[in-house]
Amino acid sequence: MFKTYFMPNTSHNIAPFKPWHVQRVVDLFYKFPLDEYLKSLLILFKSLQPSIDFKKFAENDSYHLNNLGTLNPKIFVYPNFNYLDKLKDIQEINGGLVTEEQISQEQTINDNLRYYDNFNSSVKKRKKNGNSEKLPDVPDLDVIEFGNGSRRSNNVSINDIHSLESLVGNFENIRSINISALFNPQKFGNIRYSSDKFKKLYFILHGLSIDNEKWEKSIRKLDYYIRLSILDNNLTIRDLDILCDKIADFFSFTLGLLFLPLIKDYLCFKFDSPISGDNEYIHKFENLAQRLKFLKYLPVLEFEDFNENIIQNILAVLDEESHINAKKSRREQVLVAFVNELASLFSTWYSIYAHNSDPELKVAAFKNINGSLPIIYKFIVQNFTESSIVLQILLLRIFKFIQSLDSQDLNDHINALTLVLPQNLFYQLIFSNNPLVMSEICGYMAFCKSFKFKESDIAYKNLQNSYIMDTLNFIWRDKSFYYDDNSTAFSRAMFLDPEFLKHLRKLNIFNFSGLLSLHTVGNLFHNPCWSFITTQLIRELEDKTERITIRHAGPITEESVSKLIHASDVEWLSLSYDELKLQVLRSLDDLGYTGLGDLLFSSLKTLMNKRN
Repeated sequence: MFKTYFMPNTSHNIAPFKPWHVQRVVDLFYKFPLDEYLKSLLILFKSLQPSIDFKKFAENDSYHLNNLGTLNPKIFVYPNFNYLDKLKDIQEINGGLVTEEQISQEQTINDNLRYYDNFNSSVKKRKKNGNSEKLPDVPDLDVIEFGNGSRRSNNVSINDIHSLESLVGNFENIRSINISALFNPQKFGNIRYSSDKFKKLYFILHGLSIDNEKWEKSIRKLDYYIRLSILDNNLTIRDLDILCDKIADFFSFTLGLLFLPLIKDYLCFKFDSPISGDNEYIHKFENLAQRLKFLKYLPVLEFEDFNENIIQNILAVLDEESHINAKKSRREQVLVAFVNELASLFSTWYSIYAHNSDPELKVAAFKNINGSLPIIYKFIVQNFTESSIVLQILLLRIFKFIQSLDSQDLNDHINALTLVLPQNLFYQLIFSNNPLVMSEICGYMAFCKSFKFKESDIAYKNLQNSYIMDTLNFIWRDKSFYYDDNSTAFSRAMFLDPEFLKHLRKLNIFNFSGLLSLHTVGNLFHNPCWSFITTQLIRELEDKTERITIRHAGPITEESVSKLIHASDVEWLSLSYDELKLQVLRSLDDLGYTGLGDLLFSSLKTLMNKRN
């Protein structure tokens, strides 16, 4: 009895196999009566349909098909090497072309599988015989041997190394290391923990001291160990997360001295961890989250390879239609991890190749940077229209990387498209309610003033100048959303439609009283980003001045300051409106909002040489 997907409430009498299935297997069995697999299929038919009579399918019952007896259990053991060898022979007979690389990989995997099989057999024999000693000539997949294989009396176990002095003194006497020990630290006390640390250190140092052939063999073994661990069918999301954390921790310890092919293969979506018990969406998304942990350890690739196989694949998972109804915070969390790891990767490349003797690698690294960042900007604009504070701070990570570049490298290798943000993205940051975000975007613009635009990039240069002018008008000049009709001017009112601006000025909030106007809405005293902090700074100034008899009661404007200064019956701060703004700007600079000061003190003639 079966139920179908389209009719779940109806049962159907559908046989699990057809008579011709049975006939085909019976015919094959009479040709190959010693084949245990055909025998197992016949037994399966009998177990599914006990009333079946195999005599009806055979000309004679010379093999007593209704009573086949027992099976050899080895046919159900995976991997079955005889079966694999037969498949290989069939492939060769039918003209299947196999590359040398495939043959090498196949040989390595088969050898490792045999090692597992033999090791498992030796363990069972030891348990059966009560013998704890390792049986001779049984290779262990988890062990990488560095010594000459002799069992000298002065051999030292890596587990007994707990100090750098001990590691150096016994370096040549350590014969082997267990791969699993590199990823499964024994944190039972400081001694055990230090031993785990020196295992990783020994593995890396030994790789620098042995010949390439031995090291490549060790690397291949390590690569397949990690690859098979990720491909474990029994892994849950939590298991995969813990495993990838351990692998990433190991790679961080290597300081870029080690690269395994599986890192690129996993990042290029050539294989996934199965992750038991979850749907396709969770499967893709959680594999992506784990992939990102290895991004910073990737070597420089050709941009076409990097973009097509990594960047686009990652963005495709984040952009799938099936994810639209997914929890936005989770998508955002993965995007943040992606951009953070990407910025770390670019920083690593730059630190390695900035002064590298191979100029081609440096050029390739910058080609990836110039190609990737505009794609990321565009993706954020299209998919995260309501950017959160998390995404805004995320962009600061990219700005910090660009600001870390040497001036010559900036001008020689960075494109204007990479440097100048899209309009939608830039103005979202200027309208941010977070003072750190606004300060840092101002600092980024001040930094970009040192960039030498090429003649072909005049449009980007004009756009950057408009960003700077709009920001100065918004924050300092009390000319928010000011549009200059002069075609050569850069005040573009943040590229808002003129008709929209007309309606904006007519809003009641800007006409209810003289305390707030559209022109002053962005300045340090009225902007929601700064108003609380600047109010506290004004209160501190008032508290430090003993002679005052009144506090400023409401939003600070040029008129309200002038009124208090010229009032004959009260005493207030003896500072003009411009002097008060300068004092507040200096205080913000001292508080750490230096990006704001970088832009204003370097761009306004009235503030030149007035920084603390």
